[in-house]
Amino acid sequence: MLTVLLVVGTLYSLDGIGEPFFMAFVGAYLFNKIAHRLERYIPRSVAAGFIILTFLIVLFLVSSVVLPYLQNELVSLVKGVPNFAERVMVKVQPLLSSISGDPLTATNVRGQVSTYLGDIVKWSVQLIINLLSNGMLLANILTLAILTPVIMFYMLRDWPKFIRNVNQRLPDTIAPTVRRIFKRIDATLTAYLIGQSTVCMAVGALCVIGLFLTGIEKFLFLGVMTGVLTFIPYLGMMIGLCASLSIAFTTFVSWGQVISIIFVFFFVLLIEGKILTPWFVGGRIGLHPVFILFSLLAGGTWFGFVGILFAIPTAAIIGVLVREAMGHSTHKNP
Repeated sequence: MLTVLLVVGTLYSLDGIGEPFFMAFVGAYLFNKIAHRLERYIPRSVAAGFIILTFLIVLFLVSSVVLPYLQNELVSLVKGVPNFAERVMVKVQPLLSSISGDPLTATNVRGQVSTYLGDIVKWSVQLIINLLSNGMLLANILTLAILTPVIMFYMLRDWPKFIRNVNQRLPDTIAPTVRRIFKRIDATLTAYLIGQSTVCMAVGALCVIGLFLTGIEKFLFLGVMTGVLTFIPYLGMMIGLCASLSIAFTTFVSWGQVISIIFVFFFVLLIEGKILTPWFVGGRIGLHPVFILFSLLAGGTWFGFVGILFAIPTAAIIGVLVREAMGHSTHKNP
């Protein structure tokens, strides 16, 4: 008991520096199969270095191309909110005048709404500026960006040695069971990553086509963003719908366009929930949709965004352990 408390206390005290090691471990696990294939042609160290270098190049391209594009889109969206509110108030003002019986009252309401929206936009921009100018935040991001690839390289290079050492130290009484469980966990996680990536690409393609047919601006950006964020089930579709409706209202054309956008996301969500996710994800990892939704809510409640991101892989691992325990119990007590 004292040992457990000591380990827990040590991990808690190192909470501030644990993120680079955790992210490096996840990255080494994800890239291990690629390194194993490259190892047939080049040494393991060279393969690990090549993978890390490729990863950094992709990360740099995303940071230098995609992020500025997203920033510009968000800024244009924020700037368009007051204009949309102004147009809405112009249409609503006759109704307010007829209700209040005083045109001045409606004009005052219109002015107050415009003022409040201006304050909201100003506060939002100021918040972003404060976050970007926060020295400690930038230092933490820089530390994470520098340490994670270095730690990931060493983990990826020595991954076979680590697995071999653990394998050799397993007691003979439990070694077959532990190996079988970890093989099932590895197969389940691989199936989840492949299946969810397939779902993301399919959802992105459907959203791009559907939003293009609605005539909304920035349909390519909205569709691709929704597809990428679909890696987090349910949340990605909600964010995509909210962003699409925001742009639709900002560049308001007609209510028919708004209704068609809602229909597109409802249709894609139906296809994803009834066909794509059960076929490519749920059927492969053996999780019921209700359990998937519960794991997302529990992960978000306990660990925030990181909990949502890792909720389904964690639930898949728990599912493997539960099925293994139930199978062991069944064999033990026929």
